Amino acid sequence: WRHVAEKNLHLHYGLHSLFANRLCYARIQMRPDSYSTLDAMEKCRIPVILAHGTQDSFVPVEMTYENYRACRAPKRLLIVPGADHGMSHFLEKARYESAMESFWQEFC
Repeated sequence: WRHVAEKNLHLHYGLHSLFANRLCYARIQMRPDSYSTLDAMEKCRIPVILAHGTQDSFVPVEMTYENYRACRAPKRLLIVPGADHGMSHFLEKARYESAMESFWQEFC
């Protein structure tokens, strides 16, 4: 929430965190401060593939690197140079599909 509020919405998180937390709870019945992706990755035991573009302006690619390092399950990482948020498949379709196919063949 903090990253989205400050970097993408250009809002001071401190002033809007109460609203953001309430919205999150209303939508998914979970408080954002009660969940950590890094903690989840450390406990994860199912195979994970993480795909991310280096030019993602919504979620920094550094967050994917952190999640990858924290993950204790079998894992694969696909970093697509130049891709913005959700655009990795469009920018490098063949490489992206090959990585996904290999992942599914190996783990599913």
